[in-house]
Amino acid sequence: MRKLQRNKKVPNKQAKRKAGKDYDGDGKVEAPAAEYQGSKDKAIKKAIHGESRDIINFVVAISEEKYAVANKYLQGIIEGKIERRIQQSLNEPLF
Repeated sequence: MRKLQRNKKVPNKQAKRKAGKDYDGDGKVEAPAAEYQGSKDKAIKKAIHGESRDIINFVVAISEEKYAVANKYLQGIIEGKIERRIQQSLNEPLF
């Protein structure tokens, strides 16, 4: 009779699959999806380099799907822009 093998671990190919190289530059070779997310986050940060800290925090919060935190930063950005526009209009002559 054949013996039944129980509790034999079957390797999970998806869990052990890694990207070919470190695309996002964080020093770790991760799963392809994690490398993609890291690369996307790095590209967003590079694109907005020089912008205010609130905008950077807003983009990071959106990319991490923390929408309540992102909303807080967005409100701060909008209020700051409105205040700057009001100050500019007060300093400029109307005619």
